[in-house]
Parts: sequence; structure tokens; C-alpha cells
Amino acid sequence: MKKTIIIVLLVSLAMVIVSCSPFKKEFDFDGVVFSYTQKMSGGEITNHFYTPNGESFTTATRFIQIIEVSDKIPKEEWPDRFIPLYKQYNLQPMGDNVFKLTGRNEKSGLFFNSYAALVNVNGSEYMAFYINSTGTEQAEKSEPEKIDILYELQMIKFH
Repeated sequence: MKKTIIIVLLVSLAMVIVSCSPFKKEFDFDGVVFSYTQKMSGGEITNHFYTPNGESFTTATRFIQIIEVSDKIPKEEWPDRFIPLYKQYNLQPMGDNVFKLTGRNEKSGLFFNSYAALVNVNGSEYMAFYINSTGTEQAEKSEPEKIDILYELQMIKFH
């Protein structure tokens, strides 16, 4: 009987810990509340996706992707691991900083501005990507605007 109670308590505790993930929360960005919408895991990397007010990916014109990397992968190796995303979003480092990137790309006649920067979640660093569709317009931000967006991305605070 005691073993059963202990097992139930341990399972309950594990469920509480898992459900209290620091990523399954909302945050403010660019004057809008971004809500957790999806998680995709693969090997040593977990992707967390957020859209304005939890909007569906099929209709959202912008999203934020925060990448949780296993502790087994040193931060110095992250840029190499993110090369496919850098290519997909056409991201280039701002100056010599491989953890602050901006880009523009086009897919099927739609244009996107892309940004990536380190974010701090509960004392740990993760990489965040902000992708914003400009529709059929090739609207590129100025350098000061890009810096402002990257700064705001770095300052994300979960509710």
C-alpha cells in the first residue's frame, strides 16, 4: 500500500513538473501577446512555437520559434546546428555576432523579414527566431529598426 502511494505521488509530481514548463506560457512582443501553440522535438533540440494570441499557423502572419538545445551541445556549436534554419530564413549575422541575425526571404510570392537572437528563460539561454510576413511587399526594415526588434526579442519575459 505504501509503495502504491509513493508511486502515485512520484507520478503526480512528475506530471506537475512537466506541465510547469517555462515555455508553455505567454509573453508580450511588439505590442501583442504571443501564446504557446506547438512543440516539436527531435533529438537534442526542441522547438517551441508562438503566434499572436495563439492564432493558427495556417493564418498567422508572424511567429516566434524558441529553440531549446540539450545541455550536451556547447553554445559554441549552436550556430553550426542552426545552419538549416539560417538558410531557410536567409539569416545573416549583424556584424561579428553569430547570435544576432537578420534576413529577408521570399516564398511563393510572399516576403518575410527574419530575426534571431539569444533569449533568457529562467536563467538559461535559448535561441529565438522571429519571422514576420510582409505579404507581397518587399518591406525591409532600416538598421536601427532591426536593432530595436532584436533587442525586444532578447528581452522577452514570460508571464
